[in-house]
Amino acid sequence: MSDASRPSLSTSTAVIKQGVDIAPDLRSGLGLTVVLALLGTGSRLVIPILLRQIIDHGFVGGSMRTGFVTTLCVAGLASVFVSSVTLRLATARLGTRAERGLFAMRVRLFDHIHRLSLADHNEEKRGALVSRERVTLKRSQGSSRGAVLPCCSMGPRCWSSQ
Repeated sequence: MSDASRPSLSTSTAVIKQGVDIAPDLRSGLGLTVVLALLGTGSRLVIPILLRQIIDHGFVGGSMRTGFVTTLCVAGLASVFVSSVTLRLATARLGTRAERGLFAMRVRLFDHIHRLSLADHNEEKRGALVSRERVTLKRSQGSSRGAVLPCCSMGPRCWSSQ
């Protein structure tokens, strides 16, 4: 996929779509994983709401409504439990799917490499060697000009003056 044809990654959905396009194994069970993540995140939002309810309605007329506060505390405990479990499950599912996706991509890459002909590899290797030899030759030419030419031109003058 060329850079020009890639979608803009300005949104989370675009990032997820690109990941699913690259590794289709990520698609299996993605809906349940998203539901678990949303449920876990929603459960985390319950605690501040419950605290606000306890402050507003749990203390009336200078006295505490113990039954009301206890009920909301149990609801808070349940929401913390639900949040922990669902986010842990969502993270584990994402990790498993990512491993499968990376494995599938690795297998496709090695299949592609093995399908390439040996001649392509040899041609590329020969091109790299020729290029390296040219660089070495240019370097040696440059150093010989800097060292050998002054000796050749100055040498007879130095020997003739003796």
